[in-house]
Amino acid sequence: MIKRIIFIALVVILPLLLLGGTVVAYLPCIIDWNTGSFTQNVVLFAKRPTELPIASESRFLYGEINVGARQLGIMLLDGPAPTLWVDANNNGSFIDDGPAECYLRKTKGTQDIYFWKKKVTICYDVDGKEHSNDVLLRFVGTKFGFFGKYTLSYWFSSHREGMLEVSGNIYKVILFTKRTDGDYSVLDDIHFGIDLNLDGKINPSVPSPEVYSAEEVIPIGDENYRILSISPDGAKVVLEAVDEAATFKPFLEVGCKAPAFTVKDLLGREVSIPSTDTKATILVLSSYKPCEISSKNEGNCCNNAFTDTNKARLYQLLHIDYYLKEFYVSSIRIIWLLTGKEYDGLCSENMKWLYVVNDRDMLSLYGYPAAERIFVIDEDGVIRATDEYWIDEKSWLSDYPQGGQLMLTFDDIKAILKDILLQ
Repeated sequence: MIKRIIFIALVVILPLLLLGGTVVAYLPCIIDWNTGSFTQNVVLFAKRPTELPIASESRFLYGEINVGARQLGIMLLDGPAPTLWVDANNNGSFIDDGPAECYLRKTKGTQDIYFWKKKVTICYDVDGKEHSNDVLLRFVGTKFGFFGKYTLSYWFSSHREGMLEVSGNIYKVILFTKRTDGDYSVLDDIHFGIDLNLDGKINPSVPSPEVYSAEEVIPIGDENYRILSISPDGAKVVLEAVDEAATFKPFLEVGCKAPAFTVKDLLGREVSIPSTDTKATILVLSSYKPCEISSKNEGNCCNNAFTDTNKARLYQLLHIDYYLKEFYVSSIRIIWLLTGKEYDGLCSENMKWLYVVNDRDMLSLYGYPAAERIFVIDEDGVIRATDEYWIDEKSWLSDYPQGGQLMLTFDDIKAILKDILLQ
């Protein structure tokens, strides 16, 4: 009898104990955008639709895609302007759906590439009950030659947005999945964004200091959390408090502290951020070796640099003894962090102000493979200037998302150095 009472007590109390260390984010909003999941190929085969008024001589292809807990039928009708039909209301028929919108067409040689989008209703099994959501799917089809074959693929083009309350603070959160079936419960394939600095914005690009994968530890308020579970439809995210260090994701913005780091360059010299013996550090992230940029000869390999602006400023930085001769060169240090994957015959430039570094750990703090970016850092370790990434958030909801990188010119760098060195 006593054992039975203890068992019942555990059944009642244990869930309460578990809930005590968790917080829940609710994401009721479904937002369409033009990014998100990987693409998935569709297997197409000949099948005549019985309910669509299609001429007998017409060429058509049928396929099925997995979205949510069900399969949706799709029909591709050949012609000068191919038409794509999707069983958008998930009732097994095309007749009441209407064709998908073709919003872009491209021609590449003998290939015609078509882009379609269609709002569809998909079903999820959540806690034993069926829930339906309206989401956006995008399709890309390629036709090879006038009588050629078709390939078709699709991707899930919606994400969730909502709020999370922790210790009286309300954080904006977003959730997106890389899965084409839109199943958010598979934690390996999600990214969770949270407005940690409470500025009302989340940069959804990856990597981002406010976007986390499920295995990473998120610092929220005075505690650290990891994602415990997500409902299949993405409407509910449960996070558990953990006694682990938060995943370090620095804000690499003007006015923020640069991540402290000590590393050896290719000559074996030790160099640190922040610097202890110079007033200014210029951190260059580049996939190009200095020796590829050091010549003005347009026929050399630096001809393939990121942009003309990038090539020009890198060249001038490698010759600061000339281009910054009004300053004491000994007050400036350049750390050239290589971002390429592999290098044949790394060249270590023997310039006293230049430190060429090939270190993946340092790169994980300041950027990502193939990045091209510059930071100007003062002796206190504060980022005084950097290239900035921008995203037009409204355009991400359209068919033509806008974003890019605003690069510092050499004159910008020179002006910041003047402010640092002459203050």
